[in-house]
Amino acid sequence: MAKGGGPSYDPVMMFKIIVLQTLYGLSDDQAEFQIKVSFMRFLGLGLGDRVRNAKTIWLFREHLTQAARSTTCSPVSTSTSARPATSR
Repeated sequence: MAKGGGPSYDPVMMFKIIVLQTLYGLSDDQAEFQIKVSFMRFLGLGLGDRVRNAKTIWLFREHLTQAARSTTCSPVSTSTSARPATSR
């Protein structure tokens, strides 16, 4: 179980959903519908598998965005070995 009591999700599948949304210009609600209609095989889902809802897709994207921000905003080392060589 994930934090909050719901079942956990496969991060690879969720990333594939984000890629599909970007490629096809889908909202979270549209992605949820298209998973049921068109994308099940690509995502590795069977007919009896639980489909991620729009809220789960939105939350995954938010967590991904926050993780990207925290890695791009981390302090940069200013040691002397990191300085570029000067030309003569």
